[in-house]
Amino acid sequence: MLTSLSTQENSRQQQFVQRIILMALLLSFGWSSLIAQHQAQKKIEQEFQKMLEQEDVHNGFLQIRSGDAAIDWTLVDGAFQDGTPVSEANPFHSTSVGKMLTATLTMKLVEESRLKLDDAISKHLPAAIIEGLHVYEGKDYSASITIAQLLGHTSGLPDYIMDAPEDGSPNMMTLLFQNPDRFWEIKELLAFSKANLKAHFQPGKGYYYTDTEYILLGLIIEEKYQKELHQILLDKLFKPLGLLGFRQGHDGRVPNPGCGVAQRLTYRIG
Repeated sequence: MLTSLSTQENSRQQQFVQRIILMALLLSFGWSSLIAQHQAQKKIEQEFQKMLEQEDVHNGFLQIRSGDAAIDWTLVDGAFQDGTPVSEANPFHSTSVGKMLTATLTMKLVEESRLKLDDAISKHLPAAIIEGLHVYEGKDYSASITIAQLLGHTSGLPDYIMDAPEDGSPNMMTLLFQNPDRFWEIKELLAFSKANLKAHFQPGKGYYYTDTEYILLGLIIEEKYQKELHQILLDKLFKPLGLLGFRQGHDGRVPNPGCGVAQRLTYRIG
């Protein structure tokens, strides 16, 4: 579930994620005995339940899996707002997991020698799309942003969805909640960013997490493969890997008909 969170709530989520990551790392680097694994699993379950006790958290889903599958834990608990229990059968919105998939497709293009990480995005996108996206201290740096900077959140671009316009008007997240049935075209999202938001620093001169970068990567991927992104994901990743549980809004299919979509409180890492 995408939501606007207070500083205190963000802090609680961050602490939860940090504790889970620490325990997972301890498992990876030496907690190999069955007793240690059992203790770690019990502790993680306790942390998971503590997070679910927060007033604004309705349900949760957590999976920890080691590379050799010796550790494969799935935790799911809570209920929908109507009281219906959430289970493993309920699909959930993957949200920013899509960034990892987009990054994977970008690296496939690198492997295929169809682009380079140090390429400027102006080499792969028309000027009409990128012009005016990154204006910093009166200078437009849009054309000089590189593929690597988009991947690593070092472009300095504003975040079209979370950044707030300087004039106090609603940000895109607020607009999404105000108009939940509206479908926003990519060109509309980029136009909103150009008209209302400011760049944070010169490309390559800092770090700032921004969804705008991955919109641009998606457009580059579509241009190279001459297909829509959801179809490329299906052809290049989901089908070859047998990931049949993935569903995309464009394909019209609903996983596990009759099951609600779990409301998932998502914390962004990286």
